[in-house]
Amino acid sequence: MDAIFSNLADPSWWFTGLFFVAVSWAIKKSFVHGPSQIRGYMRGRKLANLRKIHSLRWNSLEITRLIGKAGANYVLFVAFIVVFLVLILFTPLHQALKQAPFFVTILLAMPIYIFEILWLIPDTRVREALKSRRKIRRLRSDA
Repeated sequence: MDAIFSNLADPSWWFTGLFFVAVSWAIKKSFVHGPSQIRGYMRGRKLANLRKIHSLRWNSLEITRLIGKAGANYVLFVAFIVVFLVLILFTPLHQALKQAPFFVTILLAMPIYIFEILWLIPDTRVREALKSRRKIRRLRSDA
């Protein structure tokens, strides 16, 4: 009985109890409402992307600009791959990377991944705009 009263008088016991009640409540809420919030966010991103594509589909100049941008980013992506391979194969960096931790190699290769993403985003947007443009029925002007 004395142990119960000493626990009730101890603030750390109260904090521990209230903390785990709050954590269990947060976990329950995240499992109940989390999937719908994630789904809502993803649907909002898809809607924003579709609006961009629908505004692009008849603008040939913008599509041409995006094609050029995607091509330039692709060239930069390939150039960074070539530079990285040359640095690894023909410089003393090869020996240093063998002894360095793995995350250092990943950090040195990060520009490759960045330019890959910068290439894929406009390329995907152009493909989606062209696909959306093909779906539209064209009315005959001489009818």
